[in-house]
Amino acid sequence: MFNTGTGALSPYWILEMAHLNFECIYQREDTRVGIRYYREDKTTRLMAYGDLAVVITELENISTNLPRPELTTMPREIYQNLPQKLKEHYGPNWGWDWEFFWTDTPIVSEANTENTVFISVDSAEYTQQKEIIYDALMQANPITEAVEFFSELSWFIVYTPNGEIASLVGADMKGRYTHLYGLGTNPKYRGAGYASTVMTTAINYCLAHEKDAVCYGMWNWNEGARRLYKKLGIKSAGIFTNGRIEPFVELN
Repeated sequence: MFNTGTGALSPYWILEMAHLNFECIYQREDTRVGIRYYREDKTTRLMAYGDLAVVITELENISTNLPRPELTTMPREIYQNLPQKLKEHYGPNWGWDWEFFWTDTPIVSEANTENTVFISVDSAEYTQQKEIIYDALMQANPITEAVEFFSELSWFIVYTPNGEIASLVGADMKGRYTHLYGLGTNPKYRGAGYASTVMTTAINYCLAHEKDAVCYGMWNWNEGARRLYKKLGIKSAGIFTNGRIEPFVELN
């Protein structure tokens, strides 16, 4: 079981940040705060998380001593309490809000998993089915970041009785934790419980195969997904927002 600390020992930091292996420009990670200023694909990024007062102090120091990052991410609660000068410095534009969910507990569900399968990325079945899976993803969730690294993910899929892909979710299963991406349901089959079935299957399968936890991010505007995750008992680690110079074009 994970603790519920606010800093670098929190579930969010362990699951989302600790595994990243990018060039680090500055970091502070302790029980009160997680700060990481790093370079990813030539873009400077800053993640700030933890105790409000400590985070603000760190952000003030970074604004004085380091170049402005190109993208800054933090919990929305911290952003709302920032001094205006820091909102301007790390913005001035803010958007692309998203929420982080995680669980280390199997889901008790009566969902019928008879038509649900797991297709590993390194299997012959994946090679045979990848174009069909990709087409299904583009129908179900074309704006997901899973499209960018589709070929790196294994897939949990639930089929309709006539053999069509109804819902699917991708899984990065490297290491101790599983990150899920791209949950989507074919528009023809929404509201029939397929998303609940595929999420239940994915989470329970991963936890049964020696993964310590499963996590997943979603756009903050996706109320349908939020209701599903809360119904399944998946924990929220908070809503995050992003700041940068350029305006954001929301994806919904």
